[in-house]
Amino acid sequence: MSLGVPCACSNNSSLGEIGAGAAALFPPDEPEKIAAAMQEILCNPDYSRALAEAGKRRAAEFDWQKHAAAIIKLGERMLAQSRQP
Repeated sequence: MSLGVPCACSNNSSLGEIGAGAAALFPPDEPEKIAAAMQEILCNPDYSRALAEAGKRRAAEFDWQKHAAAIIKLGERMLAQSRQP
């Protein structure tokens, strides 16, 4: 998604949550729907382009530096709390 490639993924677990609105979603246990999602991406240029653009925007929400900084801040806060009487 971050490279602007239209994606298809399973609609279960975190994949469906991350891909919602930015990837073609399908039930993982229904091969015909997996094939339909792939065919739609390959045969419908407007849909493919829309997914690619939405995917780039969605992927930009997941920045490792931002998440690392948040984890460090949380750790510092927990350490400070543990030192309080």
